[in-house]
Amino acid sequence: MVDCCRQLWLLTCKNLILTWRSKVWALFELTGTVQLSPGRSFDALPIKGDASDIPRKIGFASSIQTHWCNHRQVSLAYYAREGSREADELMSELEDRFTDGALNVAVKVVKMDSEESMIDQLRADAPNNTFFGCAINRFIGGVIFGRLSTVEHKLDYHILFPRGVADYRWFLDQEWNNPFGSDMDYNKIPAVPPYWSSAFLSLQYAIDSLFINGSTSSGVEIEEVRLRRLPEATCNLNSVAAFLSGSSYLWGLSAFVLVIHTARQLATERSTVKYLQSSNSRLNTISDNNETDEGLLRTKAGIRVQQLIKVTVLLGHNGAGKSTTFSVISGITAPTSGRVLISGLDIQKQRSLCRRFIGLCPQGNALFDRLTVDEHLWFIHGLKGAPGSYMTEAEQLLHQLKLLEKSDELAMNLSGGQKRKLCVSMAVIGNSTVILLDEPTASMDPCARRDVESLIHSIKMDRTVLLTTHYMDEAELLGDRVAIMARGRVYCCGTPQFLKKRFGTGYVMTVVVTDNTNAQGIAGALTQVSRKYVTGATKGNVHGKQFEIILPKEDQGK
Repeated sequence: MVDCCRQLWLLTCKNLILTWRSKVWALFELTGTVQLSPGRSFDALPIKGDASDIPRKIGFASSIQTHWCNHRQVSLAYYAREGSREADELMSELEDRFTDGALNVAVKVVKMDSEESMIDQLRADAPNNTFFGCAINRFIGGVIFGRLSTVEHKLDYHILFPRGVADYRWFLDQEWNNPFGSDMDYNKIPAVPPYWSSAFLSLQYAIDSLFINGSTSSGVEIEEVRLRRLPEATCNLNSVAAFLSGSSYLWGLSAFVLVIHTARQLATERSTVKYLQSSNSRLNTISDNNETDEGLLRTKAGIRVQQLIKVTVLLGHNGAGKSTTFSVISGITAPTSGRVLISGLDIQKQRSLCRRFIGLCPQGNALFDRLTVDEHLWFIHGLKGAPGSYMTEAEQLLHQLKLLEKSDELAMNLSGGQKRKLCVSMAVIGNSTVILLDEPTASMDPCARRDVESLIHSIKMDRTVLLTTHYMDEAELLGDRVAIMARGRVYCCGTPQFLKKRFGTGYVMTVVVTDNTNAQGIAGALTQVSRKYVTGATKGNVHGKQFEIILPKEDQGK
């Protein structure tokens, strides 16, 4: 429990540092005044409620005539549940209003027998596709009068539009800070929803004004109504005041999110993948190409390092299983069979205790861009639970790897070789007794490689060091023992001298002949000459104008 709390605290501190350094603009948020809206006012818009509204275009909103695809004659259906006679008179006057010979437009009203038949007729007439096609066919819409009485001054009606127009999302209840709200543009009348282009406003005003004229005895007709969109006030927000007013909630929420995120990372790290059960027949067959040693015993996995002051190198091509072996040893991946013991502890059963002894340098640079070199070592030292201060050991490692002057440098500013050096330091720090270095010298220049080689030779006296590489020369230089892997198996293991003696073919002399020369004949003749000086010389492969002569290693003194 103590280890979990310590790791949670370290990860939370690390996340706070990363969050703070990635939010440089926080300074401007705390001191600046942000203008959320510059404020706008709109001109009044006259509505006639007659044919003169049809060709008018307002701002970016298309005209009614364009919305009707320039149809010169359209129809408007209607049905009255009550007051049929008054509805007929009102709609007849509306037809006269929207018919103009000079503009060559006409709106014909059509009375329906029932509400259901009108809706069916409008649905049948509605276009299938209004995105690229026309928004209407014959009918521009319909009007249903629920109640109409000029005597009682009662008016209740609904305006119906074709499917294409009704598909617009109006969102009249979400007018503030909504991307689809009616305040999404700054026209005198919003283009979307189509208040204007669908003729909604014009028809509504025409019906209302005709009803008012019929309900009053004065006979005075309303000539014009002007609509003015509500102005939007300038809205300023002082970030300091807003921050202070909500700082307690903000910091509480931030800490909660960081703790939850860190705890999730810990839970993910502690989970492991168990592969499907597979046959172990191939693993049970161990090759005899192994050099025995008092401290080296063969197991199913083929490798066991015990009480050795040596560096063991896993040598193999890409995909041979070197990195997977390290994943199994460090407890990241569950083995298909067998056990991994670290200081006598089973890594699968006591993972937390085992990881105190393990220092892993993966193939990729597992670094945080916005943490410094020194902070990386502090963080890893704390996660391993090593006693004492990290500073003395960190200074020694950085000095030996020539990174001391970069201790306060962010990881994102380091070169590729310096990043690899930092990863090696993170694996070694904390007095880790088992050091796993996965291709530690990748992307390093010769000088940097020598620094890492010197560090490895200095720490191998009291630690178990395993590293992987592709190159035999590097394995021979760094490794006291070399295990050659392929297809997930260890095929042979021993000192570099043993492997050379066991599998070495000798020295290869390559000869290139000139053009118009029989390479096969020259290869045979030169092989005969070589045998006079080196008894075991043999002819190798012949490729075009190039051939090889193999000289046995036993005769290297001749």
